[in-house]
Amino acid sequence: MRHSWRAAYNYPDPVKLQGRYIMYFGPLFLISAFIYFKERALPKRSALYQGAIILLSCALVVFSYAVLFEQFIFLKAELGASVNSPYGSLMRTLKSGYVALTLAAAAVSILLVGRKRSLHIGIFSLLLIAFYLFGDVRIYQRILTSRQLLNSHIHNLLAVIEPYIPEAEERAAITLEIPSDSESRVIRSWQQSLNFAGYSENALIPSGEVDADPSLVFRAEYAGHRFDLYQLTAGEYRQTEAYKFSHSGYYYAFEEMPAN
Repeated sequence: MRHSWRAAYNYPDPVKLQGRYIMYFGPLFLISAFIYFKERALPKRSALYQGAIILLSCALVVFSYAVLFEQFIFLKAELGASVNSPYGSLMRTLKSGYVALTLAAAAVSILLVGRKRSLHIGIFSLLLIAFYLFGDVRIYQRILTSRQLLNSHIHNLLAVIEPYIPEAEERAAITLEIPSDSESRVIRSWQQSLNFAGYSENALIPSGEVDADPSLVFRAEYAGHRFDLYQLTAGEYRQTEAYKFSHSGYYYAFEEMPAN
């Protein structure tokens, strides 16, 4: 798991990887149980008993999800430990669909108990693969894409200023005039994107002029030129002939002019 892909020290070539890993003991208990019961004949139970166990298992799945992610029982927010787990993003993205798909996969597995082992393993494996592929697509669409929105601002700014970059010289600093109420995560993301692209000693300055125009995202100055980034409506986006780009359902355009 790589968390440092956009750090300045990894530009232009990656030189350092950082990650964190979580060990789960739950699967070890399951494996131990499987080994223990492998050579033993399971006791016969009535259909009523088996049905009760299935219902109880399903209820525990639903209850666990409600406690961890739906603030059920005295929780004001989802448990951070659960969100940060490998399955946290999957659960948070699919929401109640995660529970539904889990129960559906479990139901199919139960129906296949007692049948040919290779058939059981094959079908269940296909279900798991489909489940994770679908979940990963949803994570990309609903979480990862939107998290690149701030990066797209700087990526397109660099494309706009490219004709003004001096050849065979160190890249000059970029000055950004930003809204005075910009959140720290927004400022940090813009700064990291600039650093990663090789622009250091940049200045991000709160500006009353930017505050005065709600559609103005930021104002950049570089090499004697000014580049104002505006957020547009879909109609304005279609009509403008300026440099424009869209990301995650948002529309933007740069207005270029000489710096004062």
